[in-house]
Amino acid sequence: DFFPSTAALTAEKGADIPWLAVALGDYTTVLLDESFEPVMHASRSRTCRCLRFHPTLPLLVIGDGAETIAVVDYVEGEIIMELEVEGRVNDLEFSPSGDYLLAGTDASHFLMYETSTYRPVQEFPCSGFALAAAFSPSGKCLALGSGDASYKMVNLGPFLGTELIPLGHQEEMRNLP
Repeated sequence: DFFPSTAALTAEKGADIPWLAVALGDYTTVLLDESFEPVMHASRSRTCRCLRFHPTLPLLVIGDGAETIAVVDYVEGEIIMELEVEGRVNDLEFSPSGDYLLAGTDASHFLMYETSTYRPVQEFPCSGFALAAAFSPSGKCLALGSGDASYKMVNLGPFLGTELIPLGHQEEMRNLP
């Protein structure tokens, strides 16, 4: 018996790749194939709080309560990198192209990493815990939600410069690029 704390699905099913990742209550993430057979386990020192598969590469990122993000190569079956962050990790999102990873933490900000080196390239402050984020399908806009029930929409420029979309402009929000 276990109580899953979070789960992630891959975009496509395939015989040679995991299909589902589930974080268990005992600091372990298990990757399952299409027949729900375990193909890999990844252990963390604290509770796994969020999981995301990379959209095109055989990578899974795991955010935990120990203020780290683990980058797991699930073909090789190993953690290839660990990123230290400020605060527990609440959400992880890859951009649609997979070029960027956004991490929301208890430190009241979202940090964006470019995924070829996993160096931070931009910070998005918020007024409460950084809880949830989503990229638009084109990757040009970002929705950010905080623990104090506030949210904002961000236009991402060609060099990740930002321009906030005023929240009163509902038409703009419905027609995001």
